[in-house]
Amino acid sequence: MRCFTTTNLFFFRTDTFGDKLDEASELTFYWKFAKLLHIILKDLDINMADGETISSATKLAMEHNETLYGCDATTSFGRKIHLLLKIDDPTTIELSSNEWKNKKTIRMALKQQSKNLRTNCTILNKLHVISDSKITKLMAMDFVGTTGYLYQLEFKNNVYIPSLLSSLILPTNINQMDQFKDTIKALFMLKNFLADMTSDVKRDLGKQQFKGEYNAMVRPPLSEQNNNKNTSSSPTIFFTPKNCRIKEVPLVSLDEDD
Repeated sequence: MRCFTTTNLFFFRTDTFGDKLDEASELTFYWKFAKLLHIILKDLDINMADGETISSATKLAMEHNETLYGCDATTSFGRKIHLLLKIDDPTTIELSSNEWKNKKTIRMALKQQSKNLRTNCTILNKLHVISDSKITKLMAMDFVGTTGYLYQLEFKNNVYIPSLLSSLILPTNINQMDQFKDTIKALFMLKNFLADMTSDVKRDLGKQQFKGEYNAMVRPPLSEQNNNKNTSSSPTIFFTPKNCRIKEVPLVSLDEDD
């Protein structure tokens, strides 16, 4: 396992010190923090998919909702995510959605956090299913400007429960180094969690593959078939309704004699 060395910390620190980020874009904030995240997570078998990546879990959830409620599923594309942590071996499994917003959107912070929370609910749904209900937690990050937090989302008693784990900071001056140390500790906590989750997911995927191949050869007992049918589904996740724009067509006045 690689260590987070003093040299790594020095280069990351000096790369961000003195930056004027008040007018910076969301991607600027993300890329600066991604350098640190890459150093810490680089020895894990995890893909850091960034650049407005679309979450397949949200796409499936939207299609499911639209099928249930009679809407047109062709408009479901899934939510775009700044950083999607996932496994690609060989099946793509999403582990968490993480968002960065610039300081201009501070008034929209709660709305954006709500969107990301719902996205992670759909991801946790899928993890819960493929693990036969063993995986009940995930960890994710939300940032506005240089300030963010790490949180845990837990699925318990058919309810999603988010809880704050740690504050996070992208340091821009020497006075913020104490908070930055706490950020490093939090990211290593995230790393340990992801390492365990990755191992669990790969093991469960292997079991599913074996079970599928075995059942294709040998018909499972009736009791097992009934158990599979009676498996409870996860709660429905609702997303922000789409705006339906109706084109206004002027009425043509008719001649009274017609």
